Amino acid sequence: MKPAPPPAEPNPDRLILNVLDSLKRARALLLDPAPQNIDCCRMIVAQCVHGMTELVNDTRPETRGHSITSVRLVRDELHSIAALLESAADFRRDILRVMTAAAPAPVIPMGTPGKKAPGVQLLG
Repeated sequence: MKPAPPPAEPNPDRLILNVLDSLKRARALLLDPAPQNIDCCRMIVAQCVHGMTELVNDTRPETRGHSITSVRLVRDELHSIAALLESAADFRRDILRVMTAAAPAPVIPMGTPGKKAPGVQLLG
């Protein structure tokens, strides 16, 4: 049996491009701030953070030059995502306020006798 080849060192350019591409997809998802899209965005951002952590912690000299520039690009993309998440949160909060105001809760006057249920059917 041949020994397995050593794992290839990650290409910093490819890693940066993958992270930026993923963040752009996450930003596009947030243009429709459905709960599923927000959750998917959260997972994408977590993966990107993991990838950037590997790049920043890499001590090879050729990756050090990439770190500053790539962190700036990623930071800018994250700022855009943060702004969209804030807008999504504001939208959700406002829509809940409108829905709550549009459907007032029924008020049951004090002293109203309770009604018994006509019957209960157990399915089993």
